Amino acid sequence: MEKQIKKVLQSNNFTEQQIKDLSEMVIQLAEHKKEKKSKKQAKEFSDSEEEEEEKEEKKEVKHLYGTPKRMFNKVHLYGLIDKEFELREGKKHSKAEEVLQEIKDYVDSYFIKTFEDDIIMWDTYHKKHMPLNITTVREKYFTGPKSKKHFDVRYYFANEVHLLYKKVFELNKPQLYNNKHGEHFFNTFTGFMHKERPEKFSKEVIENAKKFWDHIFIVWASRNEEQFIYIKKWLCCMIAGRKLRTLLYGRSAEGTGKSTVIEYIINYILGKHLVLQTNNCNVLVPENTQTSNLEGKMLLCLEEPTGKVLNEQGGLDNLIKDPLTNSFIGVRTMYKVGYQVKNHLNVVFFTNNKAFKKCGRRIFAMDISNEKKQKSKYFDELRDKIMRDEVGEYLYWSAIDYFESDCKNFNEERDMPKTTAGQELSISSMHSVFEYIKDKYVLKNKGMDMRFKDFFIEYIRYCKKVNRPCIKKHDVGNYLSDEGIRKKGSGNKLVLKIEADELLAIYKKKNWIHELDEFGEEEAELSFGDDDEKEDEGKPFLKHNGTKNKEIETKVTEVETKVAEVEKKVKTVGEQLKELEKAVNELRNEKAEKYLKRVLLDNWDYKNKFDDIEFDDASESEESEEESEGQDPREVFLLRNVKSLFDRK
Repeated sequence: MEKQIKKVLQSNNFTEQQIKDLSEMVIQLAEHKKEKKSKKQAKEFSDSEEEEEEKEEKKEVKHLYGTPKRMFNKVHLYGLIDKEFELREGKKHSKAEEVLQEIKDYVDSYFIKTFEDDIIMWDTYHKKHMPLNITTVREKYFTGPKSKKHFDVRYYFANEVHLLYKKVFELNKPQLYNNKHGEHFFNTFTGFMHKERPEKFSKEVIENAKKFWDHIFIVWASRNEEQFIYIKKWLCCMIAGRKLRTLLYGRSAEGTGKSTVIEYIINYILGKHLVLQTNNCNVLVPENTQTSNLEGKMLLCLEEPTGKVLNEQGGLDNLIKDPLTNSFIGVRTMYKVGYQVKNHLNVVFFTNNKAFKKCGRRIFAMDISNEKKQKSKYFDELRDKIMRDEVGEYLYWSAIDYFESDCKNFNEERDMPKTTAGQELSISSMHSVFEYIKDKYVLKNKGMDMRFKDFFIEYIRYCKKVNRPCIKKHDVGNYLSDEGIRKKGSGNKLVLKIEADELLAIYKKKNWIHELDEFGEEEAELSFGDDDEKEDEGKPFLKHNGTKNKEIETKVTEVETKVAEVEKKVKTVGEQLKELEKAVNELRNEKAEKYLKRVLLDNWDYKNKFDDIEFDDASESEESEEESEGQDPREVFLLRNVKSLFDRK
């Protein structure tokens, strides 16, 4: 635009049009420069604002909390209070103010308050932060003043300490920090086990550290290189603090050494404060107060899980989803309102039995090897080599190096290799609809070209035959559509149509074809009726080759309907027979009563005694021992045994 303006200016004669064009170009140039300048200023301001905000967040707040080197001393605190009282009584106000500030600083260096109604105390002995409630603080650390003139430390902490901290869990931020908005945060992350990297490690330490990865290669990966690389990247990402959206799942017998790796990570690489090892699945239930155990943890290891949730519908499959996928995790303690913290939790799962009902895309089922099972000599040598602090320290820093060099593009879901254990878990969790299709079509190299109505009828018969629960008709249609098995038409003309090679491709993609599956078409197929009668015994035989005999199918349906009606009538007749039998028994008892009464009255000389007896009520025919005293023995015998005679059928 500037060149155009210069060209116009260089001409001697200016026409009206040239002057008009020149004016427009000057205006456009000015606007363009102004817009460019404003964008540059906005960018500079935005960059400076982001840098300032990042700087403020990373900046450690210069508070007194956490600075003491010695344990909290209650005697020292109240000694200062007495000193302040004496100075004030002696009218040495300036020194009294100095001591008063010293008292407040002493309290503030050990205690802070949070938005979650917690009081955090700095434990100098264990180098950690202890959550306390106000009652404990008042009873154990702050007691009442000696007199009204003494400084009341309880009142000061409850009413004059107004600074509240928000609990967070951040791996790369200091213990206490604030942002540009003046919000204060208390970071529950207490730091990694290894803080300062040594300049170098000895060759012996490096060689011993290789034993750790060799054990994982042999036991966790069954000497499969692809599986080993995935497991190594997963573990290094976890150690470096990355949140992973998959879990490691290992199922094997006892004594294989699968738990040795986790125990080593707990004691020598990460530390006990960052790992939770438990068998209680209730820690995953959001409504449970035990979720507080997950706060500040980077790794959750569930071994041989127990808990009521395992028997509930969905079980672990539903519980494990939130810890794997959510950005925040709920923390709840008893008698307190729950709160959210950032989710850094990674999950490893070990069991000797089947734990998951279905195989999801976020479960990496490792092929645990039995090669080292019960080999005590191997495990003794392994522990002797790696169970050392310097080896654990080297493994930590080497994992950080491996993470930075080889794991930047690692996608734990996309890069997950196929395993035999994963395939078995996937096949065992296959829905009954696809089990039927696999048995009747896939393994026999057959395609599907049939009415959906006929398919559903045969599916129901299959489920009855193999004793599997079946689902409703529309649910079957939804399952088929989800896996790409097409339906055409509508109503009674709804047809399933898919070629054999397409069907096989679907099952291979879902990892539903096992190496032991046998392919080939059989000469005769079993019927899925209510019994195993053969075709030569007169029962209609239905083939599942996609072309149904409509006349035979209609007759079978009619016969099944008639059988159901007959069963209903038989049931009704049976109920009527029971009622008739009951009436006959009642009539028989009534006749027996009358007959016995007549015989007894005719043959015994106690007619007056029996005229008043009511035989219909059993309780009235029974006489107590007190009432029988003084009566004729024959009369007593007769009165006591009439009921037992009547009760006999």
